[in-house]
Amino acid sequence: MEITLKHRYITGEWNLMNTILVFSDTDLLENSLKNIPVTILKASSKAELARMIVEIDDLKILIIDIKEKTGIYKSFFHSLAKSFPLLKVVLITENTINDCPSDFTQLHRDKINDKLKPVIEDTELTSSGKERRKFNRFDWPLKGYLLQKDKHWEPCNVRSMSASGAFLESIESPPRTGSRFLIRIDFQDFRVLTNCEILDSRNASSNLPAGFGVRFTDLTQASALVIDQIVEDALINALLSPESKPEIPSIGNEELLTASFDML
Repeated sequence: MEITLKHRYITGEWNLMNTILVFSDTDLLENSLKNIPVTILKASSKAELARMIVEIDDLKILIIDIKEKTGIYKSFFHSLAKSFPLLKVVLITENTINDCPSDFTQLHRDKINDKLKPVIEDTELTSSGKERRKFNRFDWPLKGYLLQKDKHWEPCNVRSMSASGAFLESIESPPRTGSRFLIRIDFQDFRVLTNCEILDSRNASSNLPAGFGVRFTDLTQASALVIDQIVEDALINALLSPESKPEIPSIGNEELLTASFDML
């Protein structure tokens, strides 16, 4: 997958407060939502839906009301739950959808006038203090290396990378929290090289193995934009083609590189 950079800002195109995103092939939801004091946006296609999920800064709730062939979206639902675990997703259904992510809320179409508003109000209450991360992240299996002063490069498996840092898989004891390293992360035809700070270690979860986080400490804004664009493109591709194995990105153009990047 080759990356073509677009002109975007760190804050994203969608910079709204308390936003609800609706994906529906009917007008059934309009009456249920009209008196709720939030910003409501509507996606008109699956491609637009994926882009808006990734780019809206303060997306609180996604409501999906697809009357026909809801089952074909199952792989999309699981990809969505993996990439955006903090996003509240409400499915409007005729019948219960089996094998659906357990955190999704399913509401029968006949009950939305009574049930939808309480779900939204509860989400607004429980999500306070759980702000969305400044940068999106994506879980590639990347090869990385850590270097501490006067020592040798130590290989590591890089997971869940964003423009602000990454998560590193660790079988042995991780480095001391707060210590400083130089980190190198290899993609297809380029690498990221920057200083980082070691964060707390974490146990294995359903999405990630045991390991620890690192925070990038000296990326320029231009470098952060490049990484953020790569991550957003990967997330959109994962939502639109959830059955496909994620490709390791390539830049393919030295003119796009910033101070923190080198061609391999």
